[in-house]
Amino acid sequence: HTAYRRQRQMCIRDRYNITAIATGWDVNFNRADTQILHNLGITLHKEFKKNINAIISPKFMRTEKFLTGLSYKLDYIISPLFLQEVISEFKSNPNDLKKLPKVEGFSIDKLNPTSVKELTSISLSKLMNKSKTRINSYDRIFEDMSFNITPKIPGGAATVQKILKAHGAKNVNVIK
Repeated sequence: HTAYRRQRQMCIRDRYNITAIATGWDVNFNRADTQILHNLGITLHKEFKKNINAIISPKFMRTEKFLTGLSYKLDYIISPLFLQEVISEFKSNPNDLKKLPKVEGFSIDKLNPTSVKELTSISLSKLMNKSKTRINSYDRIFEDMSFNITPKIPGGAATVQKILKAHGAKNVNVIK
């Protein structure tokens, strides 16, 4: 009986394989909801970890977390509505995992296409593929480049430094 429960829990955890950074919304799930997500293979972080494979955001953004997140090997950029739907569906029928929503249906380019078009000229899938290719080849967008930035740069010098370094910048100097 215990072996069956353990095997079932392993199958449930394999349902999703999402380790995500959240940006642009407040992560405020109660402990039970967080446990449901975790048991289904969804882990949310407020800070970056090495194995991040998703950004959860209501739209395409210019926040530090979103732009830094693009330096990771992303499988998904999805709406927080996905998490709410997963929890709701699981609570209504915990024994039927087939009814759980598919991640792809909650991609931000499907739920908020204007936010993607406003900030990039290429599709979201093309952007993520380019990003993965660059990361895999160690050819990050700013690899080994040095930057001099002003302290009055929009967003703040510290934020811009973090973003540039995440994308391969060697040196980022703040000059007056």
